[in-house]
Amino acid sequence: MTNPIDENIPSIKPDLDQVEAYRSTKKPSKAGSSPSPSAPTEPSQPAPKKSSALGILNNLIIYGVIAAGGYWAFQQDVKREQELISAENRILDLERQLSATDEEMGESTVAMRAKLEGLIEKTDKLWSEMDKLWASAWRKNQSQIKELRSKTIKTDNKLTETNTEILTNKTAIIELGDKQSATAFNINALTDQLGKAQSVKQEIEKLASQLSSLENKSSSRDQQQIELATMVAELDTSVKLLIERMERPAAGASTTKSAATPTPAQ
Repeated sequence: MTNPIDENIPSIKPDLDQVEAYRSTKKPSKAGSSPSPSAPTEPSQPAPKKSSALGILNNLIIYGVIAAGGYWAFQQDVKREQELISAENRILDLERQLSATDEEMGESTVAMRAKLEGLIEKTDKLWSEMDKLWASAWRKNQSQIKELRSKTIKTDNKLTETNTEILTNKTAIIELGDKQSATAFNINALTDQLGKAQSVKQEIEKLASQLSSLENKSSSRDQQQIELATMVAELDTSVKLLIERMERPAAGASTTKSAATPTPAQ
């Protein structure tokens, strides 16, 4: 199986330009070493040891960097391969789960269809039974409904009658209150008349005492007997009038509210 991550990883091999640059630094150029035709030839001298040590050090550094880069690239490659393997395993697991869920979904849809068909049949049966029950109950309850309607009409009529009776009773109560106030007024008038009769009685007693004193004095006074007789007659008539007024019934007293009070004889 080809690894798609390998295409993105840079190669560890150096480029041709790098190799040529490295070789040029390692070997002296021939143009610099060849003597010019005009210059005198001099004996070749040995190269100093410092340049060779620096070249070796540079080579070591370059090789170390290349080795470190290769190791890092190798680690990254291993890591990418592990990630790729885990991703492929995860994809396989997901595919298995999807296939399982597809199968379960197919089974569940079939079961749901069967359940829905059963529920539809049950609901149809229930609706038909409810229609039958409603029809039978409606037929049976028609008589009861008619009776209840007649009873409600009767109760409405009774309520209207009771309302009229309540209104008549209210008017009667108002009339009784008026009569009660009138009787109370009559009682007050009678009490006033009784008080006046009591005062008249006291005056009569005073007159009787005066009469007795006059009778005692009449033996010596013959001339005053005639006057006393007339006074006695007047007193008798006034007493009779007062007695008649006192003996009148209470009904007559209510009609004669503004009757004049008797004046006592002087």
